[in-house]
Amino acid sequence: MREGVRRSLQTLAAIASVALAAGAVAVVVRTGTEQQRRDVDAVTALSASAPSAGRALIVASGCGACHVIPGIPRARGQVGPSLAGIAGRAIVGGSLPNTPDNLQAWIEDPRRLSPQTAMPALGLSSEQARQVTAWLYAEAK
Repeated sequence: MREGVRRSLQTLAAIASVALAAGAVAVVVRTGTEQQRRDVDAVTALSASAPSAGRALIVASGCGACHVIPGIPRARGQVGPSLAGIAGRAIVGGSLPNTPDNLQAWIEDPRRLSPQTAMPALGLSSEQARQVTAWLYAEAK
């Protein structure tokens, strides 16, 4: 990896840590690759929500009945896709670009976005869906 790119990534990581510690609402950084853009989007989602609350919501909502979810006990469902590595995927919900806003919208009301989906509406508020999104981006590896 080129030294300049490595330093830029280290700087981004340091900014993200400070932003998370300070409870910042957003971090805006221009990057050269799609993966780096998704990483910045994930930091933005995390800085706006507490991922630990998302984990509790995932358990309480029974997401593991349909999905394999690393870090969630007994989450071995085979109806929906595995959520392992979701932060690195290009698409969520079958057709949406993978951004925190799109994943949040999908979690909040999947049938609004895709009426024929098997995924049910879970009755989560926008903030709860953002917390689930934050946890998935941070922890579902």
